Amino acid sequence: GIPMVSHGTIAETRTCYSVADDAGQLTEFYEPNPALSIEDWNSFRKLIVDASRRVKWATVSGSVPPGISAEMYSKFVGQLCDTGCDVALDAHDEFLRACFPLELRVMKCNVAEAASALEVDPGMKRKSLLEMLRVKSKARNIVLTEGDAGAEGLFEDDTTATAVPSRRGRFGVGSGDAFLGGMVLALVRGQSWVEALVVGTEAGQANAMLPGAGVLG
Repeated sequence: GIPMVSHGTIAETRTCYSVADDAGQLTEFYEPNPALSIEDWNSFRKLIVDASRRVKWATVSGSVPPGISAEMYSKFVGQLCDTGCDVALDAHDEFLRACFPLELRVMKCNVAEAASALEVDPGMKRKSLLEMLRVKSKARNIVLTEGDAGAEGLFEDDTTATAVPSRRGRFGVGSGDAFLGGMVLALVRGQSWVEALVVGTEAGQANAMLPGAGVLG
C-alpha cells in the first residue's frame, strides 16, 4: 500500500452530527460543504492524481464543494483515468452527466441519480436505466442501487446480476460510499463482478444496520 496523503484547506472543516435517542432512532445534521478556492482545488487535484499513479484502483464519491463546476470535476476524474488506474465513480446530476464521455471502469449511482443525469422519468425500471447509461456513457461496468430493493449491475462481458440485502437497516446515510468501497475491495481481491456486487451490497447493508460505522462480517 501507500502512505495516507492529506491536504489542508483555508476553508473551515465541514462538521456533521449524529444524535441517537433511547430507542435508537438516529437524526443526522450535516453542515453545507465549505467553498474551496481554486488554489485549494488545484493542489488537492494534483495530490490525488499523483497518488493514483501508484495504485490499481481509485474511487471518487461524495458531494462536491461549492465553486467546483461539473467541467472541473470531470477534468479531474479524467486525469485519474489517464494515470492508468481503474476508476470507480459515484456521482449525481450534472457531475455524473459530465463524466459520461470518460472511460470509467465502474459507474455507480442510485436510481434517482441516474434518472436525473439522464433527464428521464425517475420511475423508470432499473434495467432500462442501465441500458440507457450503457448507451450514453463510456463506462465499462454500470451499477444501480435502490436502497432496500438492492442493486443491479450491467458488466463489461454483457452479463447482468442483482443483489438484495438480507436485512433492512435504518441508518442508510453513507451506505452508497460503503457499497462502492466494498465492491472495489472485492475486485482488488480478485473476485468476480457478480461476487463484487454482493460484497458491495453487504457493505452498504452493514453501514445501515448501526448508527455510526457499520461492521462488515
